[in-house]
Amino acid sequence: MGCNPKVFQRMTPAQKQEYMRKVTRLYLHQLLAHGVGLVLMGLCGLVLVCHHLLTK
Repeated sequence: MGCNPKVFQRMTPAQKQEYMRKVTRLYLHQLLAHGVGLVLMGLCGLVLVCHHLLTK
């Protein structure tokens, strides 16, 4: 869903609010998905590093 400024300006305040809510929800879902992935990768990396240091 691209943001067309002309279309956006013709929208009613209610439509703008709904549009912003949709965009925010999409953005948060993306952020959450990436965040979870990054946290899991970070944890795996940490476990590997600790394991490597402990078994030396």
